[in-house]
Formats: sequence, C-alpha cells, structure tokens
Amino acid sequence: MADNNRPIRSLEELEVFLKWWVDENGMMLGNVHAIWELVRILKLDKPQSLLQRLEKIKNCRTDDKAARSRDHKHTHVSLPSTLATYLIEDIESSEECATKGNQLLHNKSGDDLMRYKIEVMRDSFLWLDDILGMTSNWFQVFIGSPCLEEQLSHDIMETRHFCIAQLTTERTRHFWKERGSLREYELKALDGLWELFKDNGEIPIKHIFCLAVAGAKGSWPDKLAWSKFYAIVNPLL
Repeated sequence: MADNNRPIRSLEELEVFLKWWVDENGMMLGNVHAIWELVRILKLDKPQSLLQRLEKIKNCRTDDKAARSRDHKHTHVSLPSTLATYLIEDIESSEECATKGNQLLHNKSGDDLMRYKIEVMRDSFLWLDDILGMTSNWFQVFIGSPCLEEQLSHDIMETRHFCIAQLTTERTRHFWKERGSLREYELKALDGLWELFKDNGEIPIKHIFCLAVAGAKGSWPDKLAWSKFYAIVNPLL
C-alpha cells in the first residue's frame, strides 16, 4: 500500500492488505471480519500500525504457538491457528482495547450499564459461534470449567447454569429494549454471568469477550441477533 498513513477503509481493503502476509508466512488468514471490527472501532486501521503488529507476530510466533499449546492442554477446543487469532490476541492486550472497554463501562450506570452488559454477553455467545462454532463443550466452560484441577460443586454449577439461562429470558430481552424492569435476583444472575465472562481464564473466551466489549459485531444482522442467540444457546440449556 502506497500510503502507510492512510487508514484502511473497508473489510475488502483489509483482506487484500493482509493476504500478502499470510501467503509469505505460511498461515491461514482466518476471520478477517473480526480483525476489521477491532481495528475500525479502536482506530488501529493505519497500515503502519498493522505492519508493526504483523512484525511482532512474525518474531514471536513460535513462542506464542508453544504458549498457546500449553494453555490449551486441558481444554476441549482451542482457537484456530490463523493470523486473525494472533492479531486479536495482540489487540486484546493493547492499551487501546483496555481504554475503550473502560470508557464504555465508566460512561454508563444503572439500567444503561446493565443493558450494555446484556448486549455484550449476548454478542459474546454470537462471536463464539462465529469463530469456533458454539458447542456443548463450550457450555461446560461456564457451568464447570474443564480445565480446573478440582471439580466445582454441584451448587456452583447449578448457579452458573441459572445465570446463563437468565440471559435467555423474555424479561431480559424486554429490559434490554427498555420495555420493563428486572427483579433483584435477575440482576444478580446477570451480574454473575458478566463475572464469568470477565474472569474466565480460557483464551477463546477472553478473545470473544474482547470483541464484544469493544462493540464489534459479527456475521449476524442486528435485527436477528436475539433470534440467533436463542438458536445457539437454548438447545444447550
């Protein structure tokens, strides 16, 4: 690209820009839409900025691969080894991503904050399906993480199951649409699910939560987001 200071203006332009790198370095490109959403929202869309990140990935790719292998030793499914995976991981740990997340959280309070959390958690499940394909294995990450050395108690697993189920209720969706209120126990359950996402040590969960917190949207049309979410999660409850 002739001008490394001119922002990349579209998903298609980003795909063309990145294709030379994956061809040269023997990698698969992966979910370009996820990369585009992050670089667009966080204003990391200048070629020079991306070239610096690509160079860092090239230099530490072997170490990253070994670390990822160790981190996923006890998990059921790992992230695909694509350029998108490496870039999302790099951006996830960036100052820009942390700043954006903090701004969105600190600029909201009360019901508005809860509505934001509901949308982020819904979109986290949608991103999980977009990137990995939502399966019962990933449902188990929430109700009883398989990578924990000690088994969780039945009560804790039931509580986590209830927190996820609360996100699927009509009352939660109506509240998100500003058409009603939620009871204290419902708000507590949703806050509990938020903590499960925020504190989850599984690398794929951290990735999709980063995307959702930033406000990134995947392959789903906005008007069908809830319908797709129900189709993904309800069969697992």
